[in-house]
Amino acid sequence: MKGVGRAHFITRTQNKMKRLFTSSLIGLVVLLGAPTFGLGGIIVITHANPDIGVASTSVLAAISSAKARVHIYLENDSDTTLYCKFGAAAVVNQGIRLAAAGTEGNRLIYDSHTGVPQTALNCISSGGATKRLLVVTGTQQ
Repeated sequence: MKGVGRAHFITRTQNKMKRLFTSSLIGLVVLLGAPTFGLGGIIVITHANPDIGVASTSVLAAISSAKARVHIYLENDSDTTLYCKFGAAAVVNQGIRLAAAGTEGNRLIYDSHTGVPQTALNCISSGGATKRLLVVTGTQQ
């Protein structure tokens, strides 16, 4: 009897490892920017790293209904807080606050669980120099 319980535990552990490997592999494909197949067709992943200045800077253009945006990942990769707004000019101390890199609150994700804005995105730096924002988007084709 003890052997049967141990075999069952090993099989369950192997299944968990298979699921972990599969989900890690899917995540790697998404991060590398390869097209992926969603429920509604192909999703194209795009990477950008715009420089954000002290004036409102366009980060994402509004998107047509023919190619719906299904994922947005934003990460502040600078030492200064950035502020962003969808559908309007960015203003310091208003809208979405992305804290400096290495601190809590420097990342933001929009996906099917949160809803994904289709409007333009603009950002601004609260510091004097140009700063870097990392942007990953997924667009339904």
